[in-house]
Amino acid sequence: MKAQSFSYIRGELETNTPWYPPDPEFLNAWRDEFFAIEGVDHYTYWLCGAVLESWPTQDVDILITGSVIDYQHLEHVMVNAMRLGFKHRQLIDIAWNDYYKKYLERGRCERRAICCDHYYQHGWCSLEHCTAQARQIETIVVGNEIIKNGLEITPPDPYAVRLSKYLWKIQMDSPSERQIQRMLEGKVYTQSPIILRPDLDFKDYVNWP
Repeated sequence: MKAQSFSYIRGELETNTPWYPPDPEFLNAWRDEFFAIEGVDHYTYWLCGAVLESWPTQDVDILITGSVIDYQHLEHVMVNAMRLGFKHRQLIDIAWNDYYKKYLERGRCERRAICCDHYYQHGWCSLEHCTAQARQIETIVVGNEIIKNGLEITPPDPYAVRLSKYLWKIQMDSPSERQIQRMLEGKVYTQSPIILRPDLDFKDYVNWP
């Protein structure tokens, strides 16, 4: 039987190698190579999202904070993070968003991994605060369209601004519609984002059978 073909296209980035769900051994190998990238220590990297909650997921979410030296340097870090992920059969979903820095440092609130405005200001929040009307946050991502196995997973944002060959600046809703729906259904985040460092052992954070 002929093996089924696989393709994943994210803007100018592409792979034909399928990945596995988050695997701590593969991620530790990825981590070692990632922190060997030149200039990688300029930024702070936050591990967040479903992988910390042990929810079923196919990717590892990483947020970058810190001032941008220049877009070519940021591109070098972000694109290599994803390419190394492909090498180690892991999907690294990485984005830059410095607006979130103070919220990340504050920790999670009652329902969100990145605390809501009310919790940040007052130290407490309700469902109404967490699901308040979304604000648009400037975010830098790799690619403005995602196509997997010929199917458009993420359509191009007509308002996105191209910054370099691979990087795009978009306006992201925070919280997203998906996050709001989760909270309304009673599904909340219980883990705060953690800083990704060279000595972090993914076995301590990623569900390991």
